[in-house]
Amino acid sequence: LFLRYRNDYPRWRNTIAIATATALIGFIFFPLMPPRLLDQYCTSCTYGFVDTLAKYPTFWSFNSGAVSRISNQYAAMPSLHIGWASWCAFGMWPLMRRRWARALVLLYPALTLFCIIVTANHYWIDGLGGLITLGVAFMLGNWIHRWNQTRLDRKFAVAKSGHPAG
Repeated sequence: LFLRYRNDYPRWRNTIAIATATALIGFIFFPLMPPRLLDQYCTSCTYGFVDTLAKYPTFWSFNSGAVSRISNQYAAMPSLHIGWASWCAFGMWPLMRRRWARALVLLYPALTLFCIIVTANHYWIDGLGGLITLGVAFMLGNWIHRWNQTRLDRKFAVAKSGHPAG
């Protein structure tokens, strides 16, 4: 986007920044336990969710080193996995010329939703929360982009006319 669609880049940059900030606020004020932690906190209950990262650790674990100190285990709503994957798909859509490429780009958020559900990191409604967060962020990011463009257009029009801004 930055290289080929410079006029659209600020809109998408604003969108991802606003979505991330909004989600961080949500994580602070509306902590939600992901399904993978249910069995850990209710020892007499069996929900059938498996904490795949604890059972099959790969590169890191929430219980190791720096990750355990900085991670928020209750940051499930909204799902930034879906928000960011959708942001990528919507931002890449205009770059894709072939139908199969567009289908692959749109498949990315769907596969991400599948992965976060089967790994018990999120409920499906967290994904919906991520999409809503992205939608609100896009509206705000678009508004900021249009406001800034109007401001710059006026500034350049005044500079071009040679009259001081009043």
